[in-house]
Amino acid sequence: MKIYLSGPLSGCTDEEIYGWRTQVQGALSPLGYEFTNATLRIWDKVHSRQSYEYIVESDKTEIDQCDILLVNYSKLTCGVAQEEIYAWERSKIVLLVYLGAPQNPWMNYHCDKSFNSLDEAIRLLQFAAQNHFDKAQLKYFIQREL
Repeated sequence: MKIYLSGPLSGCTDEEIYGWRTQVQGALSPLGYEFTNATLRIWDKVHSRQSYEYIVESDKTEIDQCDILLVNYSKLTCGVAQEEIYAWERSKIVLLVYLGAPQNPWMNYHCDKSFNSLDEAIRLLQFAAQNHFDKAQLKYFIQREL
């Protein structure tokens, strides 16, 4: 399965941007998960309508190509919220990890499952890979678990 790693970019340190992504990819790549890399389009450095369009449309295309959106919710940003709703409306599996931001009804509503730590989300995805779940089986498992 392919995972889109959604998290804040603007105003973040390199550790905030890449640290959690490296952790997730290191734990899940050996199990066959693939990942997108939205960090190639960090928008702090662009200031034109064409650049904005490129970033948003590229993100949307990558979300369309993914099975899972894994959200790092360490701070609320417009981009993260928009990615989550976009993925939810396209029946992607949306996993929300609370890493410091306060609970939010919109974020909670538009996710299949929320976690209080990145390790919890990683364990779920490891379990899914070890049991050879496809997207439908993982979604069913999450719904039954709730």
